[in-house]
Amino acid sequence: MVHRSALDPGHSGLLDALPVAVLAVTRDGDIVFANQVARSLLGVGARLDRIVGALASAAESHPLSSGSLQSIVDGDLVAREAPCALLVNGAALAVEVSASRWNPNGQPLALVCVRDASERRAVEARLLHASTHDALTGCFNRALLEERRDSLDANERSYAAVIADVDGLKVVNDRLGHEAGDALIVAAAEAMTAAARDGDIVARLGGDEFVLIIVGGDHEAVARAIARIRECCERSTVEARGARLSLSVGGAVRRSDEPLAAVMKRADQRMYADKSERRRATSASRT
Repeated sequence: MVHRSALDPGHSGLLDALPVAVLAVTRDGDIVFANQVARSLLGVGARLDRIVGALASAAESHPLSSGSLQSIVDGDLVAREAPCALLVNGAALAVEVSASRWNPNGQPLALVCVRDASERRAVEARLLHASTHDALTGCFNRALLEERRDSLDANERSYAAVIADVDGLKVVNDRLGHEAGDALIVAAAEAMTAAARDGDIVARLGGDEFVLIIVGGDHEAVARAIARIRECCERSTVEARGARLSLSVGGAVRRSDEPLAAVMKRADQRMYADKSERRRATSASRT
């Protein structure tokens, strides 16, 4: 049984109203109070060791270790907090456990809080994803590429950059609307992703321009990637109200310790050369 004698109705009523699991514990691990959330989440009994047994952490620095509790109750330690996992019916639930000194009615106790951290961690994961991914295509964004720049430049292993640009996007946006243009951008992202291998990076640089970083790539890898991109364009089923996917593509392999910016600049120049050649070919076919 959980004992409540150490707390008056005012204290117990206040703690019962809290939306987190709260325990009041003696320095020896006896639970003198558990609020409704704690009883529901933890199924507590009279001894704290039953709770600790369900926590996937045995470190002495853990807030619920005997050493931590005694130091907190004795006033030698102000508070302690740690993330851990609570084993509930064999499944691990992400929680944060904290303990601090509490002295209701002259009896020193440790006030223990157990908070469900799964929702907060899920929110943090979504925010991290949003900060590194393009919302429209799901590819990495320029910010992620900037984060990886130093590690790419510092790595002695070679890499290559393939840059692609959607042909005629402005005309599509003007004539058919931005929804049609967005459909082409998404299809372009799919083509770039299809050309990537495990460990490669596909990022939307902005607007209609994408880059594929081929980690460890050489000239042969660039040729294969460009061929794959071309193939995806030919097979694309996206016909946004008459607009078909067409990409201008250029690639470059890193030279010695050349920085990423220089590799991408050369790939960009070759992409624009490809775009000019494709325009000339299109014009010639119409005459």
